[in-house]
Amino acid sequence: MAKPYNPSNFRWSLLVLVALAVLVPTAGIVAGMATYQSFTEKQKGTVRIIIPAGAGARAKKGDLRAAMPSVIKGRVGQTLLLINKDSQAHQVGPFQVGARSRLQVPLWRVGTYSGLCSLTPGGKVQLLILP
Repeated sequence: MAKPYNPSNFRWSLLVLVALAVLVPTAGIVAGMATYQSFTEKQKGTVRIIIPAGAGARAKKGDLRAAMPSVIKGRVGQTLLLINKDSQAHQVGPFQVGARSRLQVPLWRVGTYSGLCSLTPGGKVQLLILP
């Protein structure tokens, strides 16, 4: 036997339906934003390369052991920060870093980029940008 129609049951059902229609998508959006935020926070960061004072003088003498890595690795979304504490400018791949200055470059495209380097034993440096 069917229950008789009761207007208060209908209002209650409608209220529950409206609440679900609002809360479920909102919860999904909030969960999605949290996932995106945690993903982008992992991607963000800075790849910091410091050229020490006196690196140019040591390079002229042939001592290039600790001046600069020959491969610089980073990820898309990170920033490459080159800090030159030396009294002379240096070439680091496609970048010229002035004496006692900094250069900040966003890493935005996957790839391997090679260029000249005044501080590596082979005279070249690779910038490897991973996804």
